[in-house]
Amino acid sequence: MPRITPVRCYAAAVLVLTSLGIGVAPRRAAAQAGFYVTPSFSVAEIYDDNIFATPSGRESDFITRFTPGLRAGYESAPLTLLGHYAFDAELFAEHSELNSALAGQDAGVDFKYLPDPTLTLSVIGRFLESHTPGVLSATTGITNGRVKGRRYSVEPSVAYRFDPVTTATVDYSFAREEASGIRTDIHAVGTTLERRLGAQDAVSVGYAFRDFVFPEEDDVTAHVALLGWTHDLSPQTKFTLKAGPRFSEGSVDPEALASVTHRLEHGEVSLGYTRTQTTVVGRGGVGETDAVIALLSYDLLPTLRLRGGPSFYRTTFADSDAKVYRIDVEVIYQLTRWLALELSYAYSLQQGVLGVGPGTAGSADDEISRNVVMLRLTASYPYRVQ
Repeated sequence: MPRITPVRCYAAAVLVLTSLGIGVAPRRAAAQAGFYVTPSFSVAEIYDDNIFATPSGRESDFITRFTPGLRAGYESAPLTLLGHYAFDAELFAEHSELNSALAGQDAGVDFKYLPDPTLTLSVIGRFLESHTPGVLSATTGITNGRVKGRRYSVEPSVAYRFDPVTTATVDYSFAREEASGIRTDIHAVGTTLERRLGAQDAVSVGYAFRDFVFPEEDDVTAHVALLGWTHDLSPQTKFTLKAGPRFSEGSVDPEALASVTHRLEHGEVSLGYTRTQTTVVGRGGVGETDAVIALLSYDLLPTLRLRGGPSFYRTTFADSDAKVYRIDVEVIYQLTRWLALELSYAYSLQQGVLGVGPGTAGSADDEISRNVVMLRLTASYPYRVQ
């Protein structure tokens, strides 16, 4: 009797759910003020050729992941309040000791209120939990180690429009990162004044104060001044540049953000560069990350979308650094209004180990390569409560 593998079980599930979904058209949520609820459920089969993300002793496995979720809230012209929650349950074909009914969590709240046409109040809150800290340190691309980590964040902001071309924004953010018994608290306060100079140009000036708090280390603070310029090269192409000095712990370093975005007939292509201070979940201290990211989003058909592109990250700490090369590609096929099938592939090569989690101590010559292939079926059904 042939062995029933997770791949075969998942393929059968795809066929069954797809046949049930063909020709089924759910009610469309009305585009007007009201309460909305969107329950969702996805099942995925994943192949990971380096599940512990280590430079040596690589182990691979097939992972079956179930993700129930719920998104609900109220939407209207002056007020938006949305909340979401989802969790992952995972079954490993070979490493059964890693099976978990709560392998990861993703929860969040989005609040936006316009008490006046010139005033916007907003708050974004987020909680993430994962056994792969790379998910929590996405701005660095770091993937080494398998350890449970958490990240909490809240970001309130106030924007006021003085006139049709001048807007001021004040924002604050707090984030707490925890993994491997190491905790980092990040406070940031910023203000930006932006003014349009015409139909094609806008300039801005901004200031930010950052405070990185470590229970067993000295705090690290930074003052950042940024000048910005946005220019529409054409109706389809936009260029943005923000740059300035960063004063931190007696040194002066550049801070920068640059991007070019071009709209296509059926999609969009962009290229971006950032240089800023970063932290890595599960590792103390503050580093510096340079990141270059190219992204293409294109609708091959009205129901078939291609997304992905290459990226490069270099993260430097006082005692070590790491370079990460990534390629991410995904194809999403909308089977029905409520059923979507996704195929994705991610490749990463990390040169240098920053010691995140147990068993990851290494040298700058260590390399961590990883291939992850995922096939996922997602069902979601939005409807209006009242």
